[in-house]
Amino acid sequence: MNSLRTLFLVLAAAALFQSCETGEGADATGYLLKGKMANASGTTVFLDKWDNLTTATPVDTAIISKEGDFTMKKPITGRGLYMLRVSQERTWLMVLEPGAEVTFDGDLNDVMKYNFTGHQSTVVLNELIKNMGNTNRRVGEINQEFMNAQYSGADQASLTALQNEYIQLQTGMVESLKTFADTVSDPLLAIFAVSNLSVEENAAFLKQVTDKALQKDPNLALAKEIAAKVSETSKISVGSAAPDFSLKSPTGETIQLSSLKGKVVLIDFWASWCKPCRAENPNLVKTYEQYKDKGFTIYSVSLDKELDAWVNAIKQDNLTWQYHGSNLLFWNCPVVRQYNVNSIPAAFLIDKEGNIIAKNLRGVALEQKLAEVFGS
Repeated sequence: MNSLRTLFLVLAAAALFQSCETGEGADATGYLLKGKMANASGTTVFLDKWDNLTTATPVDTAIISKEGDFTMKKPITGRGLYMLRVSQERTWLMVLEPGAEVTFDGDLNDVMKYNFTGHQSTVVLNELIKNMGNTNRRVGEINQEFMNAQYSGADQASLTALQNEYIQLQTGMVESLKTFADTVSDPLLAIFAVSNLSVEENAAFLKQVTDKALQKDPNLALAKEIAAKVSETSKISVGSAAPDFSLKSPTGETIQLSSLKGKVVLIDFWASWCKPCRAENPNLVKTYEQYKDKGFTIYSVSLDKELDAWVNAIKQDNLTWQYHGSNLLFWNCPVVRQYNVNSIPAAFLIDKEGNIIAKNLRGVALEQKLAEVFGS
């Protein structure tokens, strides 16, 4: 699933703004946010507005008192999605608009121990976020349990049970998000929900939701952005031919994707500086070893900028397959744009005829798909 995964982790550079406190209560031109945060005395808390799916603009700051209290109050234009944050790992989302009064009660030591009151859209949004968080936490546990079970030689029944639970959780999450987006009256909340869905796998539904949201609010930037992504990804949708490309290997050899026809290929976008990519590499190594003799290989496309960093990461992570390519142009790599990659790791599974058969499969999901492809 693609989530507004950067919504929780990727932050714009923050500038300091002083809160403007002018009496009690919000007025018709601004918001009032009253907060209490345990274990955070003297900490600076920031408020950012999300302009699009990847960038945010700093709006306000406050210093948390010795008692854990803080207040933010400023004029704003229109309504939008905002993020209260202390750090990249300590973030909370809300909807703000002129006249909104929101109360926050949280704990700096536990990002999931919090509560919003006072603004219905914010309350509903965070009910959804908490449900998503619980599911994603269990999905992560299953991935780890599956890897541990494989390494310890667990029987196939145990592995299958974990795979089935994983599938049920993922399927349930997708259906819950779709139901939420289809029934919630607030277009901003509907768009937040579908931003967590795979565009490739849910393009028709996303178009339906974004069309409906834009009818209610023609200026909703997040809806426009997702609509554009639906249009872009149709060019690289599951079932379409994988766009051909060629890149240089670390030793300067040209590797063309089409030269690998006849093999099942995972095009893996990664970089030495990408921690989630490096964390996923052991899974790729194990999967490669399991299926390489059946006609499976990996074409790793690196977004590195430095040759040495790229080569060292390949060695350190034991990426023994022979297809590694990069032009060392970071996000400016034409192949990144060609495949509409906006975050890494990203992966495209290609069949023997060169058609895309799946996207962004990792861990249990990738192993299961390859077992299906190879009939094992």
